Amino acid sequence: MKLFLVRHGDTQRGPNGVYGYSAPLSDLGLEQAERTSQFMAGLGVTRIVSSDAVRALQTAEPLHKALRLDIDVVPELTEIDIGKPSDGVTPITENRTADGRFIMDCTHLDGESWEQFRDRVRTGLGILDDRFGGDDVVAVFTHGGVKSVALDQYSGREPSKTMSMLFENGSISTVEANGTGHVVHAMNEIAHLE
Repeated sequence: MKLFLVRHGDTQRGPNGVYGYSAPLSDLGLEQAERTSQFMAGLGVTRIVSSDAVRALQTAEPLHKALRLDIDVVPELTEIDIGKPSDGVTPITENRTADGRFIMDCTHLDGESWEQFRDRVRTGLGILDDRFGGDDVVAVFTHGGVKSVALDQYSGREPSKTMSMLFENGSISTVEANGTGHVVHAMNEIAHLE
């Protein structure tokens, strides 16, 4: 099984600078979704998976139309629940280490804890392993935090509470199951967007 982990396209933000669960893609995000679809249409994708967030589903839609494949929705692959951000302050600015890395824990805003998020994403990855295998080539439309947890796990590392890499909108990371585990072949590829 080969997985292409795709971060959603650029998203419209609310007045406090945060995009919520139901926020749609911006015009740029829609363009990124189209370019990603054009690129991925030639990669042999046999299955499409998306989180249930609007921005991920909208990013998956052009590939769905191009390949005429159903979109399997896996809610466990949705971004961390950020809770209720205060006016004018985003959880990203509130939740950074001294060197600028995002801390994946939003309990201070009545959101999801790191442990809840990590365990939920692991459940989602398990769903992928249970549903797909063999020659399946799966495009998974998801989020930066989810990609961080997944790539840590697939690289054999314990997923980190601090996100050391920020994934570009529309970026693709490639993972292959080899029978004994997973191999990460590429991370944060964006050449298809240029």
